[in-house]
Amino acid sequence: MNKRKLGFILLIGYFGVLTLISCSSDDSDGPPPPLGTSSSSVEGNSSSSGDGYSSSDGGDGDSSSSADDDSSSSVGDSSSSDDGGGDSSSSGEDDGSSSSVGDSSSSGGDEGDDSSSSADNSSSSEDDGGGDSSSSEGDSSSSDGSIVSCPNPSVSDNSVSCGGQTYRTVNINGQVWFAENLNYAANGSRCYDDDPANCDIYGRLYDWSTARSVCPNGWHLPSDEEWTALENAVGGSSTAGTKLKATSGWNADATYGNGTDDYGFSALPGGAGYSNGYFNSVGSLGYWWSASEDTSSNAWFRNMNYLGSGAGRGVTNKPDLLSVRCVQDG
Repeated sequence: MNKRKLGFILLIGYFGVLTLISCSSDDSDGPPPPLGTSSSSVEGNSSSSGDGYSSSDGGDGDSSSSADDDSSSSVGDSSSSDDGGGDSSSSGEDDGSSSSVGDSSSSGGDEGDDSSSSADNSSSSEDDGGGDSSSSEGDSSSSDGSIVSCPNPSVSDNSVSCGGQTYRTVNINGQVWFAENLNYAANGSRCYDDDPANCDIYGRLYDWSTARSVCPNGWHLPSDEEWTALENAVGGSSTAGTKLKATSGWNADATYGNGTDDYGFSALPGGAGYSNGYFNSVGSLGYWWSASEDTSSNAWFRNMNYLGSGAGRGVTNKPDLLSVRCVQDG
């Protein structure tokens, strides 16, 4: 074999080794995508957010038709729906996508950065293995390990105090809601990026199991049906985002961004967290749990997006960390 042929063979072998090395690189340690970008259906129109993540706009369209795609589709590690457009009177029932769920509401969004806070709510109930993403700050579980609701509630005109903090409340068509995200340090909750300053702005993020039990006595985590009633009371899901979002604190957008806060609900984009420690979407998206299940491992949420006018609805894994708004018992 002459030297030229030998050199050619060695060159082919060298590039073959390089190819094998590059193919074996592992990207599995990267952060999960924002809720609403993986395997879950989205109610409303899908638009691309400024950071390249897909999110449902909710600014137009009728969720009575768009909601039918199979919203209970697989959840992957962060499935969810984004600001769905359309009329919440229809989207609340949805195509049977949450067939086993009774009343199940939820919404999700996309990537973000940072803004200001509002108080969430959550109601008590037993959980089904929502996973443990508890924060190292504060322990609000009882001696038997059960979750303790925000203690010593005291209700006055347009506010309720519990756990050493006072939250504004607002009556919207007979429903009395927290007008801020809940910020009670229960096991199963964390601050965005584990930074207490984010809790001061956006409230805490809770896994579903904790969210169902952490609202103070006399208050509860709203069901899908109750979220739908709220959307209908403000004119339907296609414009609910604009009307319920706070007037400041959302990332800027030429068309949407901040809301008009017509009803004093003051929704803020607290983002989302995951049981593996990643967080995303603060400043861009707000996600709020509902008490309604989709499957044994997933539950419904609502969301609002700085890129849209609507309120969306979707499902995600129960160990994921979302904001909580409480609504007063009827």
